[in-house]
Amino acid sequence: MVPNGSNIYVAFREFVADNLNDGASFSLDLVEVTTGSPNDIATISVDKPSGSVVLPTPLIAPKASFRNVGTAAQTNVPVTYNISGPVNYSNNKTIASIAPGATVQVTFDSTFNPTVGTYNTTVYCSLGSDVDRSNDTLRTTFNAVDPSYGTQNGISFANNFADNAPSKPAFCWKDTTGSTSLVVNNINVSSAPLTGTLDDGYWRVGNALNGKKIKMGGVSYDSFFVATNGMIGFANNTGLTSFSPSLVSTIRPAIYPLWQDFDFRPPTTGGVGSSRISYKVISDFQLVVTYDRAQEWNNAVVDTNDHVSFQVVIELLQATDPSNSRMLVQIADGTNGNTGSKYLQYYNTDFLGAHVMGMQTAAGDAAYYRAAYPLSTYPGPLFGPGNTNLAVQYGNNANILNHACGGMQMNLTASIEAMTPFGVGDTVTVLLRSTSSPYEIRDGAKGYMNGSGSATLNFFKTVTGSYFVSVYHRNALETWSAGGVASSGLTSSYDFTTSVGQAFGSNMVVVSGEASFYSGDVNQDGVIDLSDGSDVDNDAFNFVSGYVNTDVNGDGVVDLTDAAYVDNNALNFVGVVKP
Repeated sequence: MVPNGSNIYVAFREFVADNLNDGASFSLDLVEVTTGSPNDIATISVDKPSGSVVLPTPLIAPKASFRNVGTAAQTNVPVTYNISGPVNYSNNKTIASIAPGATVQVTFDSTFNPTVGTYNTTVYCSLGSDVDRSNDTLRTTFNAVDPSYGTQNGISFANNFADNAPSKPAFCWKDTTGSTSLVVNNINVSSAPLTGTLDDGYWRVGNALNGKKIKMGGVSYDSFFVATNGMIGFANNTGLTSFSPSLVSTIRPAIYPLWQDFDFRPPTTGGVGSSRISYKVISDFQLVVTYDRAQEWNNAVVDTNDHVSFQVVIELLQATDPSNSRMLVQIADGTNGNTGSKYLQYYNTDFLGAHVMGMQTAAGDAAYYRAAYPLSTYPGPLFGPGNTNLAVQYGNNANILNHACGGMQMNLTASIEAMTPFGVGDTVTVLLRSTSSPYEIRDGAKGYMNGSGSATLNFFKTVTGSYFVSVYHRNALETWSAGGVASSGLTSSYDFTTSVGQAFGSNMVVVSGEASFYSGDVNQDGVIDLSDGSDVDNDAFNFVSGYVNTDVNGDGVVDLTDAAYVDNNALNFVGVVKP
């Protein structure tokens, strides 16, 4: 609606009856529009808050603008600002006076303190004699976001100072001793194939996960691809050579711990010395990829202080696990030169090169924690307050983004039917799982259980709580604890041997007075049946020996004694029992 008193242009066109010759157009200037309505106040804009509100924020004083579109001056006009959402707000003000054609911005009380979520605003004026109610009310929507945590497309994230998040990780830089290097001091030292260059390239790393899987978006991967420009892919993608961060990327499935234009070439072509990219598998359940002193590319200008160190910790899962891998990104501060002073300066003054932090599944579902081109599209901080260390964890459950420092030690007592009662020890894998469906893995450890059935296992991600304990052995049946096992965050213990009731569903057998895990799940498919028996029979026929799954009793030889365990348990239809 055009307000009273406004100046407009009106155009006229001559009509020609014979329709053969077009008429000439002409216009009249400055035609004044009047409705003859003296009393009409309109709400013309909702000024604050709008768009995205970044938390934490000081108390907000909402603002809105109103215009007198009538012909008469007005006094004492009531106006109202309402907000509905996770936090509700309502406030009334009065416009003391407003002349015809004038606009007034009203500031409401500064008591609005939003939390994360979506909000709806309704702003209106209430002039009693108003002749046009259609322009009294405006409605808008805005979002309050905390850059330290959030959820996008089913993927949640939180950093180590997200105090209001459902959970948050801790910063714990992993020891890189024993890591396999890909590039050291600008020299490619890896046997893995390199596509591209040390400036814009990536390595394909296979056969490094010890049978475990990386899972993203419900899809399992057994290889990973480490790119020089701060990306880690899980399928071969030529885009991994890219040095141009993008939010519409087809480089997926991948995590972008810090996708930026880095340069690992020798100094003569733009890089800097004393740098390294490496990877390491810890306890079979964590893949750690570390970028030490990654040099930011800066028009081939060498600046030894323009570098950053960061690390990615990816959860490795059993092939049958339904969960997705949680992924932790850690960015080191300037201590010991891990991150250079010039890099921090560029970050603090918004002059850092374009970069992205986030992840994207094969299906294209993406979550972004930070994106800057150079202005922040997603505002997650790159460092903690005062340029301190940062940790950001991604996962599908916002309640378990709780990567913990230190470690928890578990003392496990258990027996394997065909081995432990006879003094034979072997390696076992233990997973700690949530006690509620879908029983997600919270941590995992691998250790040696001696011939007496004792094992000490060290976990690195767990926190205080209660967990199902599930135990795996190369040819024993997967067995779960009867219920949750308490952890102090430092120590825990569980004894399966005291009774079959210590296992979920009492799914054990008593041997020599001790409750024991069933032996004979040779192919680890969760049931002991003819397929396991066939594997043992074939190896026995071929006189197979050594450390093989078909050697059920662990004596180093596959023979009829191994087959007896499998046949007996197959006859009794033994299989995994779990929640």
